Amino acid sequence: ALPDGSVIFAMDNGNSIRRIDFCGRPIWTRSGGYHHAITIADDGNIWTLRELLLSNINARTGETLREIDLGTIMLSNPGLVVLGLRQVDRLRKSDWAEEFWLPNVVDPLPADLAGFYPDFEAGDLLISLRSINLLSVVSPNSGKIKWWRVGGWRRQHDPDWGPAGRVLVYDNNMHRNFSRIVAIDPKTFAQEILVDGEAYDFYSAIRGKVQHHSGGALLVTVPQQGRVFEIGDHGRVTFELESSFSAEANFTVSEAIFLAENYFDEFPDCPR
Repeated sequence: ALPDGSVIFAMDNGNSIRRIDFCGRPIWTRSGGYHHAITIADDGNIWTLRELLLSNINARTGETLREIDLGTIMLSNPGLVVLGLRQVDRLRKSDWAEEFWLPNVVDPLPADLAGFYPDFEAGDLLISLRSINLLSVVSPNSGKIKWWRVGGWRRQHDPDWGPAGRVLVYDNNMHRNFSRIVAIDPKTFAQEILVDGEAYDFYSAIRGKVQHHSGGALLVTVPQQGRVFEIGDHGRVTFELESSFSAEANFTVSEAIFLAENYFDEFPDCPR
């Protein structure tokens, strides 16, 4: 959602990314297999994924500003053999297993948080590769991987740059009956469980979003439960929504976002 009330969106297994205005009229459309996770950068443009490409798009026009191939990043970091975990090795060659990386987020480091991350620079890209439980930080200019961590979570989604020098991770913890929100310090690798799914009956095997908003609370989206809840001070649930369909089922909720009270400009009048 942009301050003028327009929305940029893509769909799971869709064939385009598009922007519509506050009245629902199309502004631009780009064809392609874009991922539903979209991040607004400091310059107002967006980062998203198009299959195995990190895609930087002009939010105003829909023009592709640049794309970075994850395969090129792999070649630029030959010593990082963890990227080959999903290769099936033969005597003379290696083949790739299905969904060998499954990237699901690319998130640029905001300038106002860069001071908390002295080993990185504003604009460095935080990337999640779900299939190999890998988080990494990549320079968009050189393609060099500055930091990586694997195995502290299982089939994760939505890593975010936290406000205190710790990265927040939505640990789906797939097939283990509860999910978690984890914070990790990139410098020390120390981890802390911020939201324990067992305590909050919180589990989503796939998808999932977490947002640390300006009030200091954590807003957690649980797609498979059709549920959104907010954790405030002292671990209290301060808000909860269930997207009810019937007594037995909820609608899937892909993402909930906290927006500041003054986020939007004045909305235009829409023709009737």
